[in-house]
Amino acid sequence: MLSRPFLTLFVAGLTNLWATSGAWALGDEWMVPHVASFGGSCAGCDLSRRKLTGARFFGAEFQNASLVAADLRGASFMGSDFSKSDFSRADLRGAQMMGGDFGSGNFENAVLTGAEGQGADLEGINARGANFDSAMLLGADMSHGVYERASFHNANLSGADLSGSRFAGADFKGASLTGTDIAGADLATAKNLTREQVVAACADARTHLPGGLAARGCGAHGFSVIVTTHPH
Repeated sequence: MLSRPFLTLFVAGLTNLWATSGAWALGDEWMVPHVASFGGSCAGCDLSRRKLTGARFFGAEFQNASLVAADLRGASFMGSDFSKSDFSRADLRGAQMMGGDFGSGNFENAVLTGAEGQGADLEGINARGANFDSAMLLGADMSHGVYERASFHNANLSGADLSGSRFAGADFKGASLTGTDIAGADLATAKNLTREQVVAACADARTHLPGGLAARGCGAHGFSVIVTTHPH
């Protein structure tokens, strides 16, 4: 259960909100002035291409919302439910996503550079081509997702759950994988993975790594070596 929203502006329906808050259209984009915080429930809302830089969503329930190509730089989603929402091509640079629920969402080609998603629920998302460079994703649930061609340059994935996810062509240059769960993950064609990175992670016999790399399993009684190579 989400906590009751801490809101300064209750959103029961964004159509009414825009009509009463002085929003205006600029071409095919919307400018939403003087909107600091959102709360309450607005499942299925359409926020595509909206200018929502620095917006704050506290305890909000926006399941199945559309935020395609929205400008959400520096936005805060802490404790909010955006499960099954569409963030494709959205600009989420510097967004605060800690503890938010984004499960089964669409983040294809989204930009999340420098985002803070510690403990966020990203289970089952589509993040093809997404940019997670320098993102803080410690302890995030990123299991069973699709991250093909995603970029994780210098991202901190320590303690995150990447189990069962697919990373074809994903770039891990400089990423931290300390204690990261990569059990069953397909990293066979991932780029810039080093021995130091994969040894610090937790794999199992189902993990696929680039040829020549070996990972270790994290068991209750210590580490056991698992050799995983590129499947032929």
